Amino acid sequence: MSIPPVALAAAHRARAIATIARTRSTKPTPVLDDADRTALRKIAELLDEAAHTLETEPATTDNDGLHCPADVLLSLQATEAVALAHPRIGIPRTLGQYVTAALYPHDSAESEVDLPLTLLPRTPKAMVREADLFGRIHGLHGTLRFVTDQATTMLVLEDVFRLHWQHARLADSIAADRARSDSGQTSLPAAVDIPTPATPRALRRAHDELGPTLTYELNSASLSCFSRVHPQPHPAIRMVSHYGVTIPTCDEHRDAAAHTAQELYDALD
Repeated sequence: MSIPPVALAAAHRARAIATIARTRSTKPTPVLDDADRTALRKIAELLDEAAHTLETEPATTDNDGLHCPADVLLSLQATEAVALAHPRIGIPRTLGQYVTAALYPHDSAESEVDLPLTLLPRTPKAMVREADLFGRIHGLHGTLRFVTDQATTMLVLEDVFRLHWQHARLADSIAADRARSDSGQTSLPAAVDIPTPATPRALRRAHDELGPTLTYELNSASLSCFSRVHPQPHPAIRMVSHYGVTIPTCDEHRDAAAHTAQELYDALD
């Protein structure tokens, strides 16, 4: 029995996305609850099943080209249903297209993957952020249509699914802003504790994975707490970062520092 190379390529995509979902289920982010982590593991399981079928059952061909085995389509439809029911996990509703697109020539409509649905943001900053994410996702979709080796395919899929995760976090942010606006209340961002990042790149990756506001211990006490409550500066033992805008602080002023970092970030146009 001969398995077409494109079917093997689709199987590799399915296993790659399964790995991404399974890894995400283990991330120590408070954004995900137990139901979300279970959903990610279920998606990984269904994708592994789809990959196994693609690797063992030859796809049928006719005048319209190559067709997925029915069991593969059912597995992919099930993954999309799970993703749709758990939007916080950052797995797109177009999940199945990332797998089946490999079955078709790169210049065909079937090889395209749809962009996420717009969040209909109200503020200019959120509009720019979503447009930037859409542009980057679209660019990676174009790259994915032409790559053939497994290593590069995995790297591109990791990048594009990281952007889908960021789009899900933007959805959370927009929803929170609307809720605060509707209620007339303001709230402080929750700062997630992380190990001290070694580089700005590591901090950016932590923001991508864990959320907008992070806090970590300072390696030295050479910085002063940002607060002016005390008549004399006192050492800062922590850093609060909101999307990379950092404020040195102490434990007493941690929440205020988180609020200040958010305000500074929002002021950057």
